Amino acid sequence: MATRSRTPKAPAPSTVPLSEACDLWLDSLRARNLSPSSLTGYGNTVRSILTFAQAQGLSGTCADLDTALVRGWITDQITTHSAPTAATRFTMARIFFRFLVGEQLLPRDPSEGLKAPRVHEQPVELVSDAQLRALLKACAGTAFNDRRDHAMLRLMFDCGVRRNEMLGITLADIDWDQQTVEVLGKGGRKRTVPFGAKTALALRRYKLVRAGHRHAGLAALFLG
Repeated sequence: MATRSRTPKAPAPSTVPLSEACDLWLDSLRARNLSPSSLTGYGNTVRSILTFAQAQGLSGTCADLDTALVRGWITDQITTHSAPTAATRFTMARIFFRFLVGEQLLPRDPSEGLKAPRVHEQPVELVSDAQLRALLKACAGTAFNDRRDHAMLRLMFDCGVRRNEMLGITLADIDWDQQTVEVLGKGGRKRTVPFGAKTALALRRYKLVRAGHRHAGLAALFLG
């Protein structure tokens, strides 16, 4: 008589504390070389879930993660944060839940069937020509800070370089002949962006005063 094969049971939700599960997850993300800012965002998301669970009188373990808890948590996020922040955290939480399923700390993703918060696109307010002229006028002097700030503003508006990206630029990243700068963006991706004549002039003027700075030996282009 043939024996009937049994379907393996899904693992039961683990009693591992969410804080420890979060540490495990963050270690896995670090191994993928995610940026520190991304790690902070992921960590804050899990900590907000833990805080919400404990506020409901729960122990704060993986076993607490069910659809009802996640629905209540995302509703709380919508009421206490902006819609884009709530939507981003919901996406991060889903990645966390799927990680827990893969680690057999959860039998299923508790966010299945739930919809992400709706985000209404808001047009980004652009800096006007008058505002840009006022910014450049505010750092039109010849002192170190003026030269530096003028060069930074030119580079930001000319190349669309983000603040964090700009702070990571080194002297070696600039090709003065081609008038380009290599920028390290999100996810460790590098890109080369060109800049115009006015930005090149601002950068060269800054480079001259930078040479006399007490930290001129540092690799960073922009010194504090």
